Amino acid sequence: MFIGIGLSRVCYQSETSRSLSRSLFPRRRKDDRRDALVLTSALYLEPQALRPLEAPDTDTLEWRERHRMREHLLRTKKSLALKIRQHLWHYYLHFEHLFGSDLGAPYVQVLWQHMPTPEVAQHRRKNSVEKILKAHKIQRFRAV
Repeated sequence: MFIGIGLSRVCYQSETSRSLSRSLFPRRRKDDRRDALVLTSALYLEPQALRPLEAPDTDTLEWRERHRMREHLLRTKKSLALKIRQHLWHYYLHFEHLFGSDLGAPYVQVLWQHMPTPEVAQHRRKNSVEKILKAHKIQRFRAV
């Protein structure tokens, strides 16, 4: 950016940037050209506000990307669980009451695939439900 004077990457405080931008361009919208003019003006008017910015190492960048991905996946999981809960409340109320807080658990998904509607659930054998619960090591429920 300011390579001619020895600065390759700099960080500028946003509060100072806003005040300088308002003084240089009152009542104007923000765009890239105006941002560039504000930064060059800041270089001459307030050089102490600019500080060198070091690029983070690859491990840090990778960790940040994984953290963002994890957060995105958790938000997606929560929103899908809410949608599932809403559909179950509307169409399959007993299933939602039974597994309300565990709708994202793998054994609940297997049971739901095994018994997609209340009509199908009435015709399933007790042994088939017990096998699913036993395969997932669930002991707090018993097939009745």
